[in-house]
Amino acid sequence: MSQSDNRTVSERASAPPPAPKPVASPLAVSPVVSAARPAAAPVSPQPGAPQRTPAEIERDIEATRARLASSIDELADRVSPKNVAKRGADKAKLTVVDEGGAPRTGRLAAIGGAVAAVLGLVVWRRRS
Repeated sequence: MSQSDNRTVSERASAPPPAPKPVASPLAVSPVVSAARPAAAPVSPQPGAPQRTPAEIERDIEATRARLASSIDELADRVSPKNVAKRGADKAKLTVVDEGGAPRTGRLAAIGGAVAAVLGLVVWRRRS
């Protein structure tokens, strides 16, 4: 708030917003002009909220942007077809081999029995 603005918060809220300053060219405006700008008065989004400077807000935005980029990278890695296939293969391997690398004989016997039954059924159907 400027020193010459003696209106209350409710008076400022009911007043029309000030007209934007003209810009020479939209292409001339750089998104990273904060370093060239002088420090402005602290900005408070809501009454009673802590005062924050534009530099603090920009740091928060950059931190949020970095977290978002990290989350997107993590999601892209998680749904990558190569990684999905690897997780599926690892899960299938764990059904017949325990964490120590020893075969799970009970499961291997069940799988072998199922394969033998299917092969027997195929052979029987072809001879009929």
